[in-house]
Amino acid sequence: SVDLDYIISQMRVDDDGKICITPKALRAADHMLLCRYFDYLQSTFHKTVRGIELVLEDVIMALLNDGLISCSRTDVSRRIEQGTWCEFDESFVMEKIRALARNASDELIKTKTESVLKRLPPKLVWEEEFLAVRYERKTKELFLHLAQRARDKKFRWAQRFGIEPERWYIWPKNVELTKVGSLVDVASYFEAETDDTDKYSQAIRVLKSENSATSDPIMKMSRSLMHILANYSIYILRIYVLLRPEEMGKKEEIKAAIQKSLSFAKER
Repeated sequence: SVDLDYIISQMRVDDDGKICITPKALRAADHMLLCRYFDYLQSTFHKTVRGIELVLEDVIMALLNDGLISCSRTDVSRRIEQGTWCEFDESFVMEKIRALARNASDELIKTKTESVLKRLPPKLVWEEEFLAVRYERKTKELFLHLAQRARDKKFRWAQRFGIEPERWYIWPKNVELTKVGSLVDVASYFEAETDDTDKYSQAIRVLKSENSATSDPIMKMSRSLMHILANYSIYILRIYVLLRPEEMGKKEEIKAAIQKSLSFAKER
């Protein structure tokens, strides 16, 4: 229940031409960012949702490679000009996936199309999730080390359990409440890469006072929750495997093998 109407009513433009909000809307803005954060964790990055999306990405790529769909600039422009862009919807793509499933001679493609069409997501066989300071070098190194070890081990696991490497998915993600944290020096962002400058520019800005014409990013406001929470990130590493019905009995053995391998890596 984010109070969007109130946030919109408190929007202003500061002396630099930047859209901002008044200090009265600070709590509502904090609330909105928290809600978005939990929505990411509970919905967008839900283990089942993300698992089926990983397979769907492969299926869409197969559609493109087989010429069943085309998303080139020319084709999109043509559809817009002809007024048929609205037909390029979920139903259209699902019918193309059914056609791919009917005609594919590759068992791997058939397995993946069946996963999408029958809503049979890959199985989550390992997950590590922890909260840490987003700028802490040791944490980032551990996270990257675990992800790389999982990628390296994937081929050995694939061979051991007789499941093609293409049916294993390594998904690393870190979820942050704001684009940048409050501990980063503002000046450094404007001297950094364009992407970093863009991230800083996207931050919610708050007028310094009711009568002020200048604003600061929300994570720089000491009264804001984001002043503290912006410096933390949830790190998530998941391993999925797309099992065929006759392979379901391997799931627990796979989980045990991965746990043993990656627990050793964490200890190191």
